[in-house]
Amino acid sequence: MRKSQDQLISVSQPDKNGTVTETWFVTCPRCSGSGQYVYTSMGKRVSGVCFKCDGSGKVVKREKIYTPEHRAKLDKANKRAKELKMQKMWEQYGSEQGYVYIAQGNTFEIKEELKLAGFSFNEYIGWFNLEDVDFIDTKRVNFDEYTDKDQNGNIYFVQYLNDYQLAKKEREEKQKKELEETASKLNYLGEVGETIEMPVKLVKKFSFSSYDYYTESEVIRFGYIFLTDNYEELKWFSNANKNWIEQENLTIKFIVKGHDCYKGRKQTSIKNVRQIP
Repeated sequence: MRKSQDQLISVSQPDKNGTVTETWFVTCPRCSGSGQYVYTSMGKRVSGVCFKCDGSGKVVKREKIYTPEHRAKLDKANKRAKELKMQKMWEQYGSEQGYVYIAQGNTFEIKEELKLAGFSFNEYIGWFNLEDVDFIDTKRVNFDEYTDKDQNGNIYFVQYLNDYQLAKKEREEKQKKELEETASKLNYLGEVGETIEMPVKLVKKFSFSSYDYYTESEVIRFGYIFLTDNYEELKWFSNANKNWIEQENLTIKFIVKGHDCYKGRKQTSIKNVRQIP
């Protein structure tokens, strides 16, 4: 929605579909036009120049204006592409053949072998494959046992308690207890801007919805909490959904972003994280 202070700079010539591009000078969505951005560093609120507008409080925004006919054509194509993408995804989960084979027992220690055998991981059903294998116990489960449909015909997962889910509950309870016990032992790690490479344990992975000021839309982001052998808790937020499993030991390289305290827990924020083989 346009604001009264927004300024129209230019309008392009219509293309073959009648689409024109409008260029506007608008209020910066990150700092709300103040030119300053307030953030938290080491538990303190600090203000600085907004890097999105470089302190001007205004940014250039381009917007395509479609004709109703072309907009309808694009919507139809996007809907079809989404349907094909969903169909391909659900075929991976056994919708076409009607079942999958779910690995049973302790799958954490043999996850690399499972990957090589073609298994995929899903948080609801654990490690699964469209074909059976003989190096681990599997259970054949029909597609409709772990999925359901809503009133619009959209397929979604339902909770299925196999061996993995039971083991996951036990790990979560153990993790909660460990977090409570380690809170008083935690220390900060490194200096801001320092590059570090070290082994860590992934103690928690979670997802959350966040507003992206660049795309001006809601996006799904992921959080990762690591713990070092010296009781340093590292926190990383990213758009990347890494194929890491809680309690997995990793070696990562990162840059220290800052230090803060969350619910009494000393945490070191990190960025530019990548796994070292």
